[in-house]
Amino acid sequence: MAVWFVAGMANATINSYGVGMMIKETPHEVQGRVFAAFGAIVSVASIGSMSVAGFLIGAFGVREVFMVAGVLAFTAFLGLFPTVYKEQTKIIKASSAA
Repeated sequence: MAVWFVAGMANATINSYGVGMMIKETPHEVQGRVFAAFGAIVSVASIGSMSVAGFLIGAFGVREVFMVAGVLAFTAFLGLFPTVYKEQTKIIKASSAA
């Protein structure tokens, strides 16, 4: 249960920062199109991932699929964390200097 809580908190954090960054970086004139495309991509990815997960669970079992997904997610975290941390540190320093 604690793992799901942490995962939910991480998801909420990613979503709020991601949308904030999209608003900041996207010119106002095209924000509607960008957010529409983003919403469509998220919807298709959600449906597609459930289809793939269902197939994999049927072929290999629930425990195995969750273990592999967990290892892949943790590997992605380890790979992306240094870059994200470095960029966030730059942003914080720039905002505190201004």
